[in-house]
Amino acid sequence: MRVINKGKNRIMIILAIMMVTGGLMAQPQHQDRPPAPPDSEQIEHLLSELKTLLSLTEVQSVQLSDLYRSHFSEMKEMMEKQNGNREDHHLAMDALKKKLEIGVNALLNDEQKAEYAEFLKHHSPKSDRKRPGKK
Repeated sequence: MRVINKGKNRIMIILAIMMVTGGLMAQPQHQDRPPAPPDSEQIEHLLSELKTLLSLTEVQSVQLSDLYRSHFSEMKEMMEKQNGNREDHHLAMDALKKKLEIGVNALLNDEQKAEYAEFLKHHSPKSDRKRPGKK
């Protein structure tokens, strides 16, 4: 009788371990995925926040809007066309981000540039997370 109980206990333990590890392995692995580009409402909110924070002129506001809309459109297109080579994709996204930064900084005066740099430190998506091969 005791041998049967030991056998049942072992089977129960093995089943419990299988259920737990199976459940863990079934969890989606999305940690490496880049964040989705913002939708039009989120872009509007971002532009409104930047206009206020940076005290943009009307001309600067329109130019910044054009830059950001173009940037996010290109980003979305790149994400849709991603060919599976992650390193190439990361390099292309980094180049796109740099292009936006250069464009934005060309529109701003020195005081606005400092405010914008501070804004980016606190509002940048996880794009600056450590990547393989990146220090």
